[in-house]
Amino acid sequence: MKIGIVFDDTLDSPDGVQQYIKTLARWLIKQGHDVKFLVGESYDDSEFPNRVISLSKNFRIKGNDNTMTMPYFPYVNKIRKTLEKEKFDILHVQMPYSPTLAQIVIALADVPRIGTFHSFAGNMGTTVSFNFVSVLQRDSLDSFSHVLTVSTAAKKVAKEDFGIDSEVLPNMIDLGAFKKGKVIKKYDDGKVNIFFLGRLVERKGAIHLLKAYNKLSKRIDPNTVRLIIGGKGHLKSKLVDYVKKNKLKNVVFEGYIDEEQKADYYATCDLAVFPSTGGESFGIVLIEAMAAGKAVIGGDNDGYKTVLKNTGSLLVIDPKDTLLFSQKLEALVLNPQLRELFAKWGPEEVKKYSVDVVGKRLLEIYDDAIHTHVSKQNKSKLVSVTTMPLRFSYNVVKGTVNLIGRLFGRSLKHSD
Repeated sequence: MKIGIVFDDTLDSPDGVQQYIKTLARWLIKQGHDVKFLVGESYDDSEFPNRVISLSKNFRIKGNDNTMTMPYFPYVNKIRKTLEKEKFDILHVQMPYSPTLAQIVIALADVPRIGTFHSFAGNMGTTVSFNFVSVLQRDSLDSFSHVLTVSTAAKKVAKEDFGIDSEVLPNMIDLGAFKKGKVIKKYDDGKVNIFFLGRLVERKGAIHLLKAYNKLSKRIDPNTVRLIIGGKGHLKSKLVDYVKKNKLKNVVFEGYIDEEQKADYYATCDLAVFPSTGGESFGIVLIEAMAAGKAVIGGDNDGYKTVLKNTGSLLVIDPKDTLLFSQKLEALVLNPQLRELFAKWGPEEVKKYSVDVVGKRLLEIYDDAIHTHVSKQNKSKLVSVTTMPLRFSYNVVKGTVNLIGRLFGRSLKHSD
């Protein structure tokens, strides 16, 4: 099967969607399928030589405490030639997508397509953006045979902001990769290692972890515990200042940790803590740490709670409740038997997120999409590149009315 993975952002970033499509591509290639990435401005094809096709110029934007790139100048002729040359059996589009790359690919490609919706609206600004994007996508969405969402949190946004009915098919990881880590010697000294991994931005909650660690250090011997912080971001100086001001012991800032190093840090830690306050559609870091056989603590956001269910709900905390957060840390730091209980639960719980499980379901969906595909020559609703401006104007008016209604709590339904 020849599969085109369509993604507006760059493939060069290590963010969650990039991890998803790379993990999927590795698995598909091992199964004997031919995979190409149809992506925004990208330069690094070292892992996937001759498989990365850059189809636009992109610019950087910030949103939801994250930095991403968006296409602003699509190479339309290159898109046409790529589709003619590659003759894909199916396109797998990452959603939500832009009108300046993925939507053009969709309009020009007379092949089956499915979509995976990854995003979660963490604030009103993101919700407004999603509503605006949905205006641009209203026609092209009709051409998808299947739309998937990575969690129930993402499913809710897909329905409320885009009007999409979807099937939940979760994020995936290579479980084996996180069982091969080696303990980092300099941290193998008998201290209980607490590990944080994430961008040093507000919503990832590192400052709340430091505040809880500060309280913890006052109740136990601070020489018996260590906090390892992995990641970079604009809050680093503020976090370092907090450590100095409060004279916290054994706090280490490791900076950016690449994919090849992750498993070693998970192997080194006794407890992994991810106190994100919101804006999460899933929680890949949670399932990575669980696959490595570590107890985890996660913030009580909608995405993380889709992973930490049932037994895992005992590991959910309100990051801003410093007292209860510190008490949860204390219970797990001082009780190795309790950590071991959750460490054994994790690897069993994450088996359903194995790429072998999720990948097989995706192949079934690909096959179904191919067998039920109707050529767009017989589908009058599909918009062409040449008619996009006219259709866009119509949708802007209709979508603006709907958006105003949603913002005032009156979700207006469109009639067609």
